[in-house]
Amino acid sequence: MIDALGKALGPRLNGAALLSVMAGRTCEALSEAARLAGAEIPVLRAMPNTPSSVGAGISGLYASAAATPEQTSICHDLLFAVGDVVPVENENDLSVVTAISGSGPAYVFLLAELLEKAGQQHGLAPNVARRLARGTIYGAGRMLDDLPESAEDLRKAVTSPNGTTAAALAILMKPDAWPETVPKAIDAATKRADELAG
Repeated sequence: MIDALGKALGPRLNGAALLSVMAGRTCEALSEAARLAGAEIPVLRAMPNTPSSVGAGISGLYASAAATPEQTSICHDLLFAVGDVVPVENENDLSVVTAISGSGPAYVFLLAELLEKAGQQHGLAPNVARRLARGTIYGAGRMLDDLPESAEDLRKAVTSPNGTTAAALAILMKPDAWPETVPKAIDAATKRADELAG
């Protein structure tokens, strides 16, 4: 993409900055592609996520050393128009950002899908199971965003001793369940992001 853009615009890119949302191209690779086309431009990279489409996104933003504070601020404001922005100091951190928040909506959608299916398996009408699953995830997300407590503290507040939540968490928190599989999933996504950038 940048190669084609560089060929089309060439030196007219001078004085501009490039904000890339491509997972597989480093700032150096993008700068070199522009340089070969006759343009010297600073590159910033961001990893937004799909909730940006409804104004509830979150983006990691990395600014290369060549980017000015003004260019960085403009890129921050562009991304902030569709959600929150978290600056990262190292470009390599974008691989983890990709694994956590870039891919993260898919993990949440999977949870909603599984809750919905489980509700149906226990006899709930499909529309009831869907509303309960989606409403629960929405409400929990609002609590995480609105309240100062940590996710751990919020989880503990829902969990009455020997209650229904404790029974479910006893399964989900087994050593070979979520505590093991979630970090493995993030490791796999981070590794793949590194491979794409390499």
